[in-house]
Amino acid sequence: MRQWILGIGILVVTGFGVWYGLELRARSWEGKWRAFVNQWEAKGESFGVEENLPATMADDDEFASHPWIRRIAADDPEVLERLREMEPETVAGYPEWQATEAAEDVAAPMPVELAERLRKHAAGFRQELDAFADALRRPGCRISPVDAEGSPTFAGWVKQLTPLCHLLEGLSHAAIAMDDSTAFTEAIEISLRAGEKLRASNVMLPVVVGCGFEVAAYQSLRSVPVPDVWTRDEPLKWMAALDYRRRSLEDEYVAVARAERGLFLGIFAKLEKAPAGEAAIPRFDLLRRVFIARAKLTPCEAMQGMLLAAGGKMGAPVDLERIARFETYSGHKRHKSDPALDFGLWMLVGARRGIHAALLVQESDRAAIRKKLSEAR
Repeated sequence: MRQWILGIGILVVTGFGVWYGLELRARSWEGKWRAFVNQWEAKGESFGVEENLPATMADDDEFASHPWIRRIAADDPEVLERLREMEPETVAGYPEWQATEAAEDVAAPMPVELAERLRKHAAGFRQELDAFADALRRPGCRISPVDAEGSPTFAGWVKQLTPLCHLLEGLSHAAIAMDDSTAFTEAIEISLRAGEKLRASNVMLPVVVGCGFEVAAYQSLRSVPVPDVWTRDEPLKWMAALDYRRRSLEDEYVAVARAERGLFLGIFAKLEKAPAGEAAIPRFDLLRRVFIARAKLTPCEAMQGMLLAAGGKMGAPVDLERIARFETYSGHKRHKSDPALDFGLWMLVGARRGIHAALLVQESDRAAIRKKLSEAR
């Protein structure tokens, strides 16, 4: 009997010791996280979403609040079907033209017959093109998660604009083939305005889609045989359109990084409030607390190093080397068996891999086109 009592006592003491050890470990990691946040907030850093989005503006001033854009965001089936139908790949001969080999910096000339078919196809979507252009005339863009509380894909509707991007690119090449400078300038201005609006949102998906609009415009501008066509006034308009973007590459990247970090931390805030049995992480509450704190701390430390300039100063020019290192940061090399760190790094860092390199290429293209247009003046 005594042996049984002794055994039970040992089990109780062992269990209490394990629980207490886990409690201390959870408090330690949570303390490290709070200390990290407090340290940087005291220096002016912000870790939320709202404070890292553009300032609140009146609905009439906001691109994303335009009635037609609102219908897209609300998954209006009629509008979404119209957007799918405007894909230029449905036009006979268009996929074959796209597949034609061309010089590295210009697209293959579009046959006049294809240009005529494409313009006829686009004429059926004049109302949508006009609505998009009208939305882009609004001065700001603030795609806020508050508009879709609880939805992790609040900006997912932006992907529905991709057919518009493709159609505008096709129309610009059709304008070259038809010797129509007015139509070419219209397509270029809409594409670059769309890039400026979406990239100003500070949210990754709209930024990526905005980059797509800009890249399409750059491809078209490279294909114009300046100065052999049209009047000298047209390149001046294209130069002005290139200046729609108001921020430097570095400022834009950092602004998006801060907003995305806020979204990343928002996911963990929901996990912290969820019952352990419902969270997609270890069931036991103490293990869950350790997991969450570790999954937040290391990725955010890595990002903070990227956000700072040399010497650890905030607000100074960003070190591009730090950005490159951040995008390749991985937990697998140092923490092969640590699921918390791998999870956090995958969520915050993994999704950003290659983004900065792609933006650098785009910035280089923009500079080359600017030089080409300047020489044509």
